[in-house]
Amino acid sequence: MIRRSTWVLLIVFLLALAGLLFLSRRPQGLKVIQDGTPTPAPITFLEYASEEVARLTIQPKDSPAFTVERNPQTLWQLIAVDPRPLDPAKVEELVATIPTLQAQSQLDTPPPDSATGLESSPILITLEFKDGHKTTVRFGNLTPTSSGYYAQVDSGPVLVLNKTSFDNLSVLMALGGLVQPIPAP
Repeated sequence: MIRRSTWVLLIVFLLALAGLLFLSRRPQGLKVIQDGTPTPAPITFLEYASEEVARLTIQPKDSPAFTVERNPQTLWQLIAVDPRPLDPAKVEELVATIPTLQAQSQLDTPPPDSATGLESSPILITLEFKDGHKTTVRFGNLTPTSSGYYAQVDSGPVLVLNKTSFDNLSVLMALGGLVQPIPAP
C-alpha cells in the first residue's frame, strides 16, 4: 500500500506540471504585466546633417575666435591669417560630433549666469548652413555635481550635457586640434 505522503507529493508534482504546461501554452493575449519604470524620452540637443554645414565659427574661452569654411577643393579651409592647413578629417569629426552630444536634462528654470556661465564666459560655436540659416550653440560651466556642462542652442532652454560626450568634443574645439601636424624635417 502507498503511503499518504507519497500521494501528497504526487499531487503536488502533477499540479506543478499542470502549471508549467499552462504557462508555456498560454494564448498570446494573456501577458504577464510587469511593473516597469517608464524611461524618459531622450532630449534632442541639435539635429542636422554634417554635410549641410557650410561654415563654422568657434569662440573658445580665453582664445581668439576662428572660422573654418567648407571648400569643394580642399574640404575645409581656415578663414584667417594663420597659414597652417587644416586636417579635414578632424574638422569633419567636430561638425559630426556636435549633434551627437547627449543632453541629460532640460532645466525649466535655469540657475543664474554665475553658475551656468552661458552669458558671461561661454564657448560659442556658430554653425552656418548651406541654406543660409545660422545656429549658435553656447557651452557653459561644469554643473555643481560635475556630472555635465550647461549648454543652450540659440535662445532655447538650458540643457545639461553629458560630461563625457562634451569632454570628447572640447578637445576638437581648439584650433591646435584641427590643424594638420607639421612633419619634422
